[in-house]
Amino acid sequence: MADGSDGRKRNRKALILIIERKQQIVSSNGQTSQTIKNLIIDGIDSDLRAKLWKLIIRQISRVKYDYPRSKFNIETKDCGSQALIDIIKDVPRTYQHDEAFKCDDTNLQKTALFQILVAYAITDSEIGYTQGMNFVAATFLKVIKDPYDAYLVLQYVMRVLNWRCVYLHNTPKLANLLEIVQKQLYNQDPVLFNHLKENQVLPEGSYAQFFLTIGLYNCPEDISFQILDLFLLEGEKSLIRILVNCMILNSEILMSFVDQIDLYTYIQKEMIQESFNRYGMAKIIQGK
Repeated sequence: MADGSDGRKRNRKALILIIERKQQIVSSNGQTSQTIKNLIIDGIDSDLRAKLWKLIIRQISRVKYDYPRSKFNIETKDCGSQALIDIIKDVPRTYQHDEAFKCDDTNLQKTALFQILVAYAITDSEIGYTQGMNFVAATFLKVIKDPYDAYLVLQYVMRVLNWRCVYLHNTPKLANLLEIVQKQLYNQDPVLFNHLKENQVLPEGSYAQFFLTIGLYNCPEDISFQILDLFLLEGEKSLIRILVNCMILNSEILMSFVDQIDLYTYIQKEMIQESFNRYGMAKIIQGK
């Protein structure tokens, strides 16, 4: 891992070279390049993030060919009525304090976020649109300014990383992710697991939003972007590792709470941010 400003400069040069040469970041057997993973863990400069995301997506998937720009020319009549109603309702609520996302009834349907959400809903009638997708898509748009390219990131996450199943009725994938977290927590820190169980801290209420929003829930932008960098490369296992390790690294704090509300509040609103500020991504990935 990089150490100090010199290390970050070396990492930046290495990443620029990988991007310019379009070097292979995933092997034929699906193994992720450890070099890219290490660069991500050390931190990606904001001006290189969009280029890295595009490189990851175009090497791992065919979304650009499956969803060409011609499919991005939306017709709202092709969108399901309920999906359209919900999108119209949620777009103005998304990042309300960010000038780039402010809109009203007069220009809502001309916004890039509206285009992205409707375009996705048209291609996926089973999911259409569900709450939470607006913040995910808007975050992609913050990084990748071009609406079509941000739309490709959404398609990649939903189709290739299979995140659409998180939003299916009865959320089978979400239930599976929460079960994996519970099992890993029990195996790695049974004392903490029992403490949470005794205080009736249920996974559905404490960290479901972390998965539904891909780490965006109650996280500052810089941390959210770091989480997304690794998620786009490795998928759900990165989120599971981050969440479980954050809980274990903060086990003393969690064990100090004996009130259910205090536990929920800390896990939902403070734990991820405090973990990144105190330990950094490298330590969180490594674990205790």
